[in-house]
Amino acid sequence: MANRLKLDEMDKVLKFADKHIEDQNFDGAVVVLYGALKQLVDTLKGIESVCYENSPNVNIYTESDCEMSITSFVNICAEAMRVTTDEILSRRRTQDVALARMCAIYFARKEGYKVMELSNYFARDHSNISHACQKIDVYLECDRELTEKINQVKDMIDAFKLKKDYCDGQDQ
Repeated sequence: MANRLKLDEMDKVLKFADKHIEDQNFDGAVVVLYGALKQLVDTLKGIESVCYENSPNVNIYTESDCEMSITSFVNICAEAMRVTTDEILSRRRTQDVALARMCAIYFARKEGYKVMELSNYFARDHSNISHACQKIDVYLECDRELTEKINQVKDMIDAFKLKKDYCDGQDQ
């Protein structure tokens, strides 16, 4: 399973292949695309086998399955970006508020929350949720300054999880 290509990683593979083609490195593009296709076939075979098993091993996350609540993501992002939680949940579109909101959505989505759960929580259309995640991915690839801010939020989330794990371990 470790060598399978995630479908959301396909865009990165295609961009990498495009770069090789622009540089007229056709051999490199062929190698990249061949490897990606091979992994994609393995992935699809895995999906096909899951569809035909009596008890498929499919992870469907619900709020209770996720390590952190959406509210925790919002609180951490608000603190890191120096905005209020009310501003994140509002309709405001100023750059600082929008970035904090997109970070909260992005990290909650990475945690396993469904688009519809986030859509309901943030009172946004599902396309806004998907767009926020895509936008953060673009920032991480292209904008060094915003990448630092996003990584700061990630570090705070990781610290929160460690603290939560430590506190949960103390209760036992």
